[in-house]
Amino acid sequence: CVVQCPLVPLTYADNMTRMCLSICNNVTEGGYANNKTRVCVQKCPDQTFGDITSRNCVRFCPEGWYSYTVTNLCVRECPSPFFSDPTTEQCVRRCPVAQLLFGEPFGRTCTAICPEGTYADFNSQECVVQCPSKAQTLLEYDTFGYNLTNECRDECPIPLYGWPVTYVCVDVCPDPYYENI
Repeated sequence: CVVQCPLVPLTYADNMTRMCLSICNNVTEGGYANNKTRVCVQKCPDQTFGDITSRNCVRFCPEGWYSYTVTNLCVRECPSPFFSDPTTEQCVRRCPVAQLLFGEPFGRTCTAICPEGTYADFNSQECVVQCPSKAQTLLEYDTFGYNLTNECRDECPIPLYGWPVTYVCVDVCPDPYYENI
C-alpha cells in the first residue's frame, strides 16, 4: 500500500479502483491522466484537454484534433454551434475575421471559400444558403448573393439586380418585378 503512486514507473492514482495505473482508462470515473496531480480524472483541468489516444490531459491536441473548451476534450469535429478553426486548432463560435474565414455549415469548419450553393456573409462570418435580409438582421439594408464570388453583397454589381425573394443577384428581374435603374 502507498500514499502516492510511484514516479518510476510513472503511474496515476485511480480513485475508483484504488489502484496505481500506468494508463487511465476507466471511462466511468477517470479516463485521463492529469500529469500535474498524477491522478486519473474524468474531466481535464482548464487549459488542458483529454487526448483519447494517449489518455492524458494535454495542453495541445494532436494534429487533426481540435481543443473543445466546453468539455476540455480533443475532438475530431467540433459540435454545433462551434466550428473547427485550422489556424488555432480550437473549436470556435465565430471564425477569425482577421484571416477572412467563414463558418462552413456542413462540415463545421472555418474556410476561406464558401462551398458551392452558399455565400460568405461578412456580418455573421458564416457561409449561408441565403443572404440575410434587413428584416432578419439589424442591418439597414438587404444583402444579395453574388454567384461569381459566392459572397453576400449589399449591392449587386452592374448590370445585375438584387432580387428580394431569394436574395440573389440576377441579370433579369423575374415577373412581376421590375429592374430599378
